[in-house]
Amino acid sequence: LDVAHARYVVTFAVLLLTAMLVSRQTLLIREQAEAARHRERRTVALYQMTREFAAAVTPDAIVDAVTRHVRQLLDRESMLLLDLAAESPRLTERDRAVARWVLEHGQPAGFGTKTLPGSSWLFLPVGRDNRFGVFGLQAHEGAGPLSPADNQILAAAVGQVAAALERIQAGEAAEGLRIGIETERTRNLMLSLVSHDLRTPLASMSGAAETLLDASDAIPPAERRGLLESIRDESRRLGRLVGELLELSRIESGRLPMPRERFPVEELIQSALDQLHGQLAGRDIHVDRPEEMLVVEADGTLLTQVFVNLLENAAKYTPAGTPIDIRFRATRSDGNATGSVVRVDVADRGPGIAPG
Repeated sequence: LDVAHARYVVTFAVLLLTAMLVSRQTLLIREQAEAARHRERRTVALYQMTREFAAAVTPDAIVDAVTRHVRQLLDRESMLLLDLAAESPRLTERDRAVARWVLEHGQPAGFGTKTLPGSSWLFLPVGRDNRFGVFGLQAHEGAGPLSPADNQILAAAVGQVAAALERIQAGEAAEGLRIGIETERTRNLMLSLVSHDLRTPLASMSGAAETLLDASDAIPPAERRGLLESIRDESRRLGRLVGELLELSRIESGRLPMPRERFPVEELIQSALDQLHGQLAGRDIHVDRPEEMLVVEADGTLLTQVFVNLLENAAKYTPAGTPIDIRFRATRSDGNATGSVVRVDVADRGPGIAPG
């Protein structure tokens, strides 16, 4: 290039300056485009994390989602400590002490802060009054504090975690309230039905006893025996009802033991028939049994009580003297023959239950 003349020198300088400006502007545009793509990737990741939080129904699902997305967004490992008493091999005793401090004081601490900066983790409280626990972000070795943009992402992630956990907690509380209302309604219905069932044997026993007391000498021996048998049968029935009430209360409190043993189904059904011998007198009981012996693993006492209740209802709500059919077979859970489930049918000649 011939720069002997001054005008060429000026031209060269102008072109060089223009090239430098264009190069600098191109570099800025490239950096801005890369920053925009980076922001777009982070925005998409935050959106996906928000969707996963909205769909999560358990705290474990939230823990999995937030640790995975924070790894993608900040390229760091993290953990959500919902229970500080649980063991975590990634935390030293010093780090655990920092996490406890955050839970107690409700302020961030650890790496990159002015509070306990010697920890290799940055801990932040989760939720109002720190009620959900602590979120921890692991620091890279030799790395400096988080950038303002990273801090914003971290704060947004922790805020969404708290909102998701609060939603799950509110849903569990609502479900618990619904179950409580339903349980109370069922209990009231059961008490209403049982109180009616209790009055029936009491009235029969009282009537038979008064008859024996008022006209003891004039009652023939056979009728006297019938009244005494009535008192005996009704007292047994009353004892079963009281036992059922006690078992119901133990079931609700979770204190009812259920020992599982192997019993032939026919043996349990026969035990129920023996208990209801007086109430089923005068009825034809047809038992349709398979050729092979069917054995079930269950609580024999409770399963016998189920058969007693079914047969007692059949006797109570059908015309006197009508037959009762009992049939049991091995079936599959989908209703096909031959399987691991025993189906027992009790059929009577009563009016049935009205629809609805």
